[in-house]
Amino acid sequence: MAAFYARIAECSGLPVMLQNAPPPMGVGLALERVAELARAVPGIRSVKEEAPPSGQRITRLTELAGDALDAVYGGAGARHLMDELARGAQGTMPACEITGLHVAMVAAWREGRHDDARLLYERTLPLLTMQAVFRWRLTKAVLRRRGLIGSDFTRAPGPALDTQDRRELDLMLARLADLLPWA
Repeated sequence: MAAFYARIAECSGLPVMLQNAPPPMGVGLALERVAELARAVPGIRSVKEEAPPSGQRITRLTELAGDALDAVYGGAGARHLMDELARGAQGTMPACEITGLHVAMVAAWREGRHDDARLLYERTLPLLTMQAVFRWRLTKAVLRRRGLIGSDFTRAPGPALDTQDRRELDLMLARLADLLPWA
């Protein structure tokens, strides 16, 4: 596995981010293995840790990898962002339906305005919870409603939003309207 990542780093000439996602999306590597890879492959500069509990795993990975990594990021739709930031994550890499709000949360956190970051986070939780169920279908539905894309078609299988789900989504977006740019 180390040879694989070393080859990617060598061929790309770019820093590599290892995404450690649990099944069914990934394999969920043990943290010891992730740290070992980071130490063995200088091109691996960061990790996106998504296996639960991500906050605890970020703490442990930071301890295990030491200065072999420049950064560790959270994922999982930013549903655990406050815990991840409190444990040393540099940010998050969620889906893109409310990117501006995630940027604002991380910026507020980095500026020491933790209460402001938490208020934004708490306002987004209903939407992030719904996104955990509907995944890309919800992400694309939000982007379409915001006028950022023309279709919410997805190739990936998954549950479809029914009439009540769409009503609920519209209510959630109405509660976030003052925070979101609309096209």
